Amino acid sequence: MAAHWGTFNKNYDHRTCLSMSSTAVSDYALQIYDNAWDGDYIVIGGGRGDLVVQVTCVPQGGNNTWIAVTAWASDSGAAEQARNTIREQIVRMVNID
Repeated sequence: MAAHWGTFNKNYDHRTCLSMSSTAVSDYALQIYDNAWDGDYIVIGGGRGDLVVQVTCVPQGGNNTWIAVTAWASDSGAAEQARNTIREQIVRMVNID
């Protein structure tokens, strides 16, 4: 099993980041196993072969959130691509009120 991960900060509250993360995981055509509405800080998705992705959003105070995107698969390239694509989508997302 291969794992690829990356972290970054986003200037939104963690609930907004969790919503963005859920959208990015779904847009990657993964089934959401945990959408974080149960009070935790993670979104988990999978369902494309053995690919599993977890996005963790940890509040840092105010409107700053630390985000980790981790992907696991038996194919290292598949894990890396999922991590990169989902991370990039979350980085680029903006919240429009």
